[in-house]
This record gives sequence, C-alpha cells and structure tokens, in this order.
Amino acid sequence: MTRTDTPAPQALDLHRRGRAEPCGPDGERVGSSTGLNITPGSDDDGWRVPPPVRLRDGTRVQLFKDGEALHAAFEAIKHAKRRICLESYIFADDPTGNAFAELLAERAQRGVKVYVIYDSFGSFGFSPLVRPKPQLFSMMRRAGVRLQEFHPIRPWEGRYSWRPVNRDHRKVLIVDDDIAGLGGLNVGREYAGSWVVTGSESAPECDFWRDNAVGFVGPAARLLLQCFANMWRYVIGGGRVRRAEFHHPIGDGDFGVLASVPSRVAVSRVPARGSSAADAAGEMRCEPAGHCSAQLL
Repeated sequence: MTRTDTPAPQALDLHRRGRAEPCGPDGERVGSSTGLNITPGSDDDGWRVPPPVRLRDGTRVQLFKDGEALHAAFEAIKHAKRRICLESYIFADDPTGNAFAELLAERAQRGVKVYVIYDSFGSFGFSPLVRPKPQLFSMMRRAGVRLQEFHPIRPWEGRYSWRPVNRDHRKVLIVDDDIAGLGGLNVGREYAGSWVVTGSESAPECDFWRDNAVGFVGPAARLLLQCFANMWRYVIGGGRVRRAEFHHPIGDGDFGVLASVPSRVAVSRVPARGSSAADAAGEMRCEPAGHCSAQLL
C-alpha cells in the first residue's frame, strides 16, 4: 500500500483558502454507483458534492462524505504553516493511522506546532493492560508532536484519577487559524478507504463506515480552536471534566458551537444558518454566533 497522490475534488481542498467550486478529479460534478465513497473519483452511491456555503464573516463551509473528509484533512495538515490541532476518538495503528502519524511527525520536525489528543480506549481498547502500545505514538513524540492520551486505560498512567467510562468522542481538526473540520470520522482505514493510502479499500477484514464531516475555511475556524484549547487544558491540568465544555451562544452572526463534555452529549456540533450543507449533514441546527478570540495552550 502506498500513500495516494490522487487529486481531491477542488471543493475538498481546505488548504486552498481561495474560492473553489465543487467538482470531481476529472471535472465531473456527480457520482453514481451503489457503494460507499471509499475511493477517489465519482464511483459512489449517488453522492453529489454540494456547493460550499459562505457565511457573512467570509467563512466557507463545505460538506464531506466518507473518505473524502480524511483526504481533505490530510491535505490541510500537509500545508500547515504554524499549528496543527487534532483530536480523535480513534487513532488507529493501521496504514491510514500510520500515514497521518508520519505526516504529523514530518510537520513537527519542520517547525510546525503539532498537538494531538487521542482517546485511550477508542485507540487501544483494553490491550495496553497486557501489551505495549503501538510504536506510532512514541515515533510522533520523538519527532516533537505534543501528544495527550485522554483518560488512560492503564490506571497507573492516570495523573489525576482513573475514569475508564468517560471517553472523548470528538473528531476535530484545526490548522493554523483559519482552517478547521469536524464530523464523525476517526483516523483509521475503515473511515478513509483508499482516500489516504491506496489499496486500503480492499482489506478483507475491514468494514467501512458511512459518515459525514464539515470543513471550514475562514474566521469561524477559531471557534473550534477554542474547543480544542479547552480540552487540552483539561487533559494536562485535570479537574472537573466540565472544564472541557465550550459553548459559543446565539448572537447576531451565522455560526455557533456547542462542544459537549465527553460521555454526555455527542460530539461538538457546529450549526450554520440557512445552508444546504448544514441541512444535508443531519447534525446541524440554526444557531448563530459572532467572533471568537482564542488564546491557545
């Protein structure tokens, strides 16, 4: 298996901060087949890439489906200049997870500040109780990636208390100050298909997941930066788990965030007003917001 160089549809390239129109690698706008969106191109279950939506503050909002979301995340990380913040319930020790780990390590070695939060049970289950953790985490740490394991399954590794039931199901990415994404896709082969590593869609032991994600390019990304910062402070400082909550309330803008405490309400929900992308995502509500200034870490 090798990392894919197949170009993503233009609307999926979050690192391109300019205007982009939705289309496939060959210029087509639609897809048609009976399968999941596990390979680059238009061979999909009738998925139409929706046009991006622009909020009044200039933020571009794009809906993603299945593996194309992780492709967009991978490309955004590849072009990061200052900072990468990644939070995931599952960071898998598989070809997709290793591709992300190698890229994050490479960006850290080039001077980009890289922060990663991964859930202990989501990534390992109970296996750390009987065997060593995967090497990709120690590799990232040696390269300069700042890693935090949410509520370690090993009781002796919990710095404050052992909370095996409270888990972090958020899947959030923030790159620099103006690119972000969130959704239901973890870092793993069953979510990426062959969008990140070619050949992963043919793995016989892999059952692929169907899920959505939403990407943001513009000022609204700073709201997700604050979500991540609150979680980071909780993981490194301990205390009540509600320290990790973040709510940007209803205001006069187009954008709001409700980042729930792990194990209570589901993943952070980012509502956008009056957008076709928001309607298609299923997790969206109309909840406006204004501006957010986040002081990270």
